[in-house]
Amino acid sequence: MDDEIAKVIFDSQQIKTRVEELGSQISKDFAGEELVVISIINGALLFTADLIRTIEIPVKLDCIRARSSFSVYTDRSSPKIIDTLRLDISNQNVLVVDDVVDTGNTLSQVVKQLNLLQAKKVKTCVLLHKNPSTPSSFACDYVGFHIEQDFAVGYGLDFAERYRYLPYIGVLRPDLLNPPEWA
Repeated sequence: MDDEIAKVIFDSQQIKTRVEELGSQISKDFAGEELVVISIINGALLFTADLIRTIEIPVKLDCIRARSSFSVYTDRSSPKIIDTLRLDISNQNVLVVDDVVDTGNTLSQVVKQLNLLQAKKVKTCVLLHKNPSTPSSFACDYVGFHIEQDFAVGYGLDFAERYRYLPYIGVLRPDLLNPPEWA
């Protein structure tokens, strides 16, 4: 599958180093407190697993699923949370972990829903933040890497549920986007 990647933008060592830096900063920012980490899966699964192993304060973990619908006839619909939390987050420090922020719509909706559950504090952490095409993109508290608008895959990021397993983050060859045999 490596021949399907146009270029590698972050290798496994760069990712490991940056995840450790994020974990260290999060540990300092929440020192002496407990943290509930909420992973938006499937994309953030690998990132979340590596991140929580670098956080040096007590951590509880929960996962949710969120989805934006697409259609050839319409723009993105409003993101929907399609799975709920198992943990009670009222009066808890919460860190929402996601794989990539493009428009910020999904993460914004998730944060709004978590605030309705009366979390003490809600912060966000993303692996990748795409350089915004508009200045209204969601502002994340912790960002692994900033990237251009390329279609990134690997380290949990997918295209048609493929490429998540890659140990690096790369850009998918443009000729492979939406091939008819995958439809």
